[in-house]
Amino acid sequence: MNTALQIDQVSQILICGQQALEAVSKLSERVVQLESTIIELRENNGDEGWVTLAAAAKRCGLTQPALRQRIRSHKYPEGEVWKQRDDRGAIFVNIAALRNHL
Repeated sequence: MNTALQIDQVSQILICGQQALEAVSKLSERVVQLESTIIELRENNGDEGWVTLAAAAKRCGLTQPALRQRIRSHKYPEGEVWKQRDDRGAIFVNIAALRNHL
C-alpha cells in the first residue's frame, strides 16, 4: 500500500474520531442538563399539587408579599388556589390552579 494512501486513511479515521468525541461531549452536556431538570421537577413536584406560598411565588415570578396580598384581597378562590389550616398557619398554593388565574 502506498504511503500517501495510508496517510489519507489515517487522517480520515482521526477526523471521524474527533467528530465522535465532539458528539459524545455534546450528549454528555445534554445529559447533565436533563438530570438537573429532573431533580428540579422532583423537588417542585412538577406543576401539580400544593406548595408553600414562598415556592409558589418564586415559580410564578411573583414576590411573596404580592402573592400574599392577592390572596388576602380574595383575588383567588380559597380551597382551589390556596388553603390554610388556621389563621396563623402556613399558606399552601396549588401551582396549576394559580397559573390558571394569573
